[in-house]
Amino acid sequence: AERYALLTQFQDAYTNAVRAEGLLPPGSSGWLQAQDMIAATKTALKK
Repeated sequence: AERYALLTQFQDAYTNAVRAEGLLPPGSSGWLQAQDMIAATKTALKK
């Protein structure tokens, strides 16, 4: 997801972050990172 965000491919970044969120244990550092990416890409997609 981070790679796609850096390439400004926000829809792909969002899709991968949501996938990661579903696979990672809630509250883990990776899960929190996915949550951050979801929030950031939602904002970017609205612009």
